[in-house]
Amino acid sequence: MRQELEYIREKILNNKTELAHAIEALEADDFVNSLKSVDLPYDEFMTMREELFEIIADSLIEDSEHSLKRSKEWAERVGHQCLEIGVPLNESIRSMAFFRTVIWNAFESDLEEQKFSAITILDVSKYINPLLDEVSYTFSRLIVQDHQKTMNIAQLAMEELSVPVVPITKGVAILPLIGEIDTHRAKLIMESTLKHSTDDQLDYLIIDVSGVPMIDTMVANNIFSIIQALTIMGVEASITGMRPEIAQTVISLGINFKDINSYANMQQALEKIGFTHESQLQTKT
Repeated sequence: MRQELEYIREKILNNKTELAHAIEALEADDFVNSLKSVDLPYDEFMTMREELFEIIADSLIEDSEHSLKRSKEWAERVGHQCLEIGVPLNESIRSMAFFRTVIWNAFESDLEEQKFSAITILDVSKYINPLLDEVSYTFSRLIVQDHQKTMNIAQLAMEELSVPVVPITKGVAILPLIGEIDTHRAKLIMESTLKHSTDDQLDYLIIDVSGVPMIDTMVANNIFSIIQALTIMGVEASITGMRPEIAQTVISLGINFKDINSYANMQQALEKIGFTHESQLQTKT
């Protein structure tokens, strides 16, 4: 049995280049073309595959834990590199099955000539399959992590857009709120407004709620908390765009906005702090 495993190992090592290229013949044309179009020489991909064939071959005679560790390290390194240059890892996972295919094809004639028994092939599978399964699992995990990273970036961009603090002149900014405000978004509004107030050295912040479809107790309390926090920081905050139906709802809920500067529209709020079209023209001249 040991001699048969040694023979199989040596044949895999001696034919690793041919085996690596044999996989290409089994892969989809689109995937092969994608490998040839990225910013990495195609020969490098062949070298990577040869490395995995070496790990597979050595697994027949070395400690299984060590082989599993080597296959995982290979998958981590190759997987990250593929993601960085835009190689689809899902197709790479499919290629793992081709590793098995080309190995068995390589020993087909040996089986016919009875150089070793069919039971030996089954034993070899016990060595090889866990390694390829580990590679597939690692690739899958990296795909999930990459997708999660992309989603987090998109979520962050969406969150930044959902709290658009817009400076309009030195010390003055507006915050036009559009859409529903839940607990998570209210927290984002609080964090963003306080950060912008510090970074932009704001004296005034006008919060426009004309685009908020509904203001209930939670939303009103959150807005009130934001204004209180801004006041503590020395920023004078005011509200604009409180539609009549929303104002009635706020009153019916018993929410007290009497200590908060509220205006019908943005123009009124700007005029109140001395910001007019004429004043801006004078500033420019």
